[in-house]
Amino acid sequence: MNSKNGMYIVLLMKVVLIFALLATSANANPVNPANPRNLQSLHNSPLVDRFQHDQPVMKFGEKNQPMMTANVPTPIASEKTAIEENAGGNESSGPQSAIEAAHQPPSVPTLSGLTPTTGAEYISNTSAVMANVSMPIAAAETTVEPKSRLGSMNDISLEQTIAVSNNVAPIDLFSLLAVVNLSISGTVFDDLNGDGLRTTDEPGHAGWGIILKLNGKTIGQTTTNDAGQYSFENLPPGKYTLMENKQAGWNQTHPASESFDVNLIDKNAINYNFGNHYGTVDLGLAKVLTQPPIIPVNSWLIHSRGIAALSKKEAIASPSLLRFLTTAKYPKSMSLLSFVPYIPSERDQGSCGDCWVWGCTVPIEIAHRIQNGISDRLSIQFLNSNYHGNNGSCACCGGWEGSFADFYSAQGKVIPWSNTNANFRDAAQYCSDSSSISANVISTVPYYPITSIQWHLIPTRGIDQDRAINLIKALLNVNKAVTLGFYLPDFSPFLSFWGTDSGIWNPDPYCGLPAGKYPGGHEVTIVGYNDSNSSNRYWIALNSWGINKAHPDGTFKLKMDMNYNCSNDGYSSYDFGYFDVVFGGNTPPTTPSVPVGINSTALGTTCGYSVSSNDQEGDQLSYTFDWGDGSSIATSLISSGMVISEFHTWTKAGTFQVKAMATDSKGASSGWSNALAVTVGSPGSDQVNPTDLNQTTVR
Repeated sequence: MNSKNGMYIVLLMKVVLIFALLATSANANPVNPANPRNLQSLHNSPLVDRFQHDQPVMKFGEKNQPMMTANVPTPIASEKTAIEENAGGNESSGPQSAIEAAHQPPSVPTLSGLTPTTGAEYISNTSAVMANVSMPIAAAETTVEPKSRLGSMNDISLEQTIAVSNNVAPIDLFSLLAVVNLSISGTVFDDLNGDGLRTTDEPGHAGWGIILKLNGKTIGQTTTNDAGQYSFENLPPGKYTLMENKQAGWNQTHPASESFDVNLIDKNAINYNFGNHYGTVDLGLAKVLTQPPIIPVNSWLIHSRGIAALSKKEAIASPSLLRFLTTAKYPKSMSLLSFVPYIPSERDQGSCGDCWVWGCTVPIEIAHRIQNGISDRLSIQFLNSNYHGNNGSCACCGGWEGSFADFYSAQGKVIPWSNTNANFRDAAQYCSDSSSISANVISTVPYYPITSIQWHLIPTRGIDQDRAINLIKALLNVNKAVTLGFYLPDFSPFLSFWGTDSGIWNPDPYCGLPAGKYPGGHEVTIVGYNDSNSSNRYWIALNSWGINKAHPDGTFKLKMDMNYNCSNDGYSSYDFGYFDVVFGGNTPPTTPSVPVGINSTALGTTCGYSVSSNDQEGDQLSYTFDWGDGSSIATSLISSGMVISEFHTWTKAGTFQVKAMATDSKGASSGWSNALAVTVGSPGSDQVNPTDLNQTTVR
């Protein structure tokens, strides 16, 4: 035995002895996380010092055995205020200079019980900040809730980052973990006019607290600098939530839902900004009432010409089907609104004239729910930032349903709103502006593949009113939302209605009128109807102008018995249509990187190797490790983007090619990774390849 292996065994024996003593004392005197003096010996142990500097993860125990996790914070110097919050909710805080922080004694670790319920147990690791040790405890032991350690931007305790398979009981002390370096940043600003949009004259707020959660659990907090900016660094992939600490007298105006959800995978999250207004904020749309976010007349003409060029045969292919649809009996009322994954207050286009994107996205969201059982809000910003290459032909200038279908036919995918930087950013943009965010910073992982998408015109002109109504009802009753583009010679009356009137909008008085102050077009989505009262029948239309007291869910009622042959300036004033969309098959996950771990070991030694992969649809993944000696092992499913470690013992000497393959929960597999050559020789030949550590960054 060489001296290095001897040291490892001594350290291992010390750790086992320490935890045996802790388990014994816990029966008579359970650990108090607020005063864990019985853990001081662990904090001072050589093993913990090793973890603070080199940060491997030790893993002992078997599947479904409770695990005790000791979070050992490495002391850091910080100019931020450190906040300690224990499980009972007690808090203490105070200013701390960098010099004072450097002379503070190291924090004592806290303990938590964890009982795995799947084939993988989760252990956390953050670069040079928090190291974790996982050890088994008796199943009958009393578990202790963890303490939340909050404070500076880098002082973050992360969980559910690394998965270690339980197929083999691991004993190798030096399984290498992934290094991650993603970030989330933004600004807290003083929203002087309370409109939720930041202008150049609105300053940042210094000293505001921002809370970061991972999978619903608070993992960190920071405060904004003098410019109101904040940042969380060194984050692994995961589903994060950002919130701010409310301050007395201030009302949050952005985001409207009071928090951001960010699926952080492969790009840094930027400009996740919080707006706050001192004093009350009226529920309404002051900016919209000043200047309506409609499609300009010149863009509407392009829209109308596209509509006019469509053949009515495209809309309903079979004449016999047309006759059936217009004579069939339908229920008195129905609504698809429950199939729309939206937050009413955030469904707000602001000053941008991209109503056509909002109006056309809803049918795709509903189709996704109906066809695939997936309810996921889709990104509006993805189209805005990519439209015509964001070369000045901005989506805020308007468009039409055909352009929407062409865009997604070319892209071949839609992406979730929660993807990094994919939430709506163009609320303050106008037709003369380019999109506020570049397409190359928007993460397209995960995405939902689209095989085909087509928009069809519903022929409501030139037929009697009842047939036109039944055509629209027919589509709604087969769970297809209906798009409606409509033109008004002046949007002033509709703006007044939207802001104050919860009744039924009647567009008929505006047919054939000359252009007024605000001529143009607008796109909404018909999601249902109610004709239980024969004298007040109406469509349910979902708008994209946020909410107000008259329309708290973002919808309005549109007169059903309207003039479907209305026209202005020689063009139809209304176009109703629907989408046929086919979602694509499953996309295989990305090929894992080269396995990371020991590349030279002694015969009979158990060694650990780590890999990760991403699935573009966000499916869970299992991994197959090929050990190069004729044997392999498959892991259980874990979340996409997480790092998993597997273990193997070679029984004969030689050089073996270790590789891995990822398979998603739907059965699609990646290719094999490039192999790591592992030389197995006589005892005492263990060696970690330092160059492989650079390969562990998750992307």
